[in-house]
Amino acid sequence: MSNYDKVRNSWNALLKIVTVGDAYNFMVAKSINMKCFFVALLSFLVVKSFAQKSGKEIADRFFDIYKKDPSSAIDDYFSKNKWISRKKDDVTNLKTQLKNLVEQAGQFEGYELIAEKTVGTSLKLYSFIVKYDRQPLRFLLVLYKPIDIWQPQNFSYDLNIDNELEEAAKVYRLPEKL
Repeated sequence: MSNYDKVRNSWNALLKIVTVGDAYNFMVAKSINMKCFFVALLSFLVVKSFAQKSGKEIADRFFDIYKKDPSSAIDDYFSKNKWISRKKDDVTNLKTQLKNLVEQAGQFEGYELIAEKTVGTSLKLYSFIVKYDRQPLRFLLVLYKPIDIWQPQNFSYDLNIDNELEEAAKVYRLPEKL
C-alpha cells in the first residue's frame, strides 16, 4: 500500500468518526485561530510602522546621551547616516571644537526646543537652546528622510542666539496692530 493510500484511508476513517457537531466545533476553532492569526499579523504591522523613530525621538536620544558625554552623542547621532560616518575627520574636528567650547561654557543645565521647521515631508530642522551656566548655545539638528527612515543630515552649533533674539524684536518683525 502506498503512502497516498494510507493517508487517504486514514482520512476516510477520520471522517466517519467525526460527527456533524464535531465538524462544527472544528470549524469554530479553526475560525478563532484564523482571527487570532490576523490580529497578530495586524499588530505586528502596526508596531513595525511605529518603530520608525520620529525626528523628535532622534533629537531626544541625542540629548539623553549628550548629558553624559557630548562626544558620544555626536558619534551616536552621525552613526545613523552611512554617508556622514565616512567623514571621520570632520566629525572628529566637530567634537574637538564643541568640547573646547563646552569647557568654557560651564555646567550643562538642560535644553529646550526653540523651533521645528519642515520642508515637505522629508527634511526637518530642530533648533534647540542648550543651557549652560555661563551662556546658552544653539544647536541645529537637521534630519532627512530619503525614503522611510529619518537620518541625521547635519549638526551645527553657535553662540549667536542673542543676535537672533534682537533681530526678532525689531519693529519691522513685530505683528501689526490695526
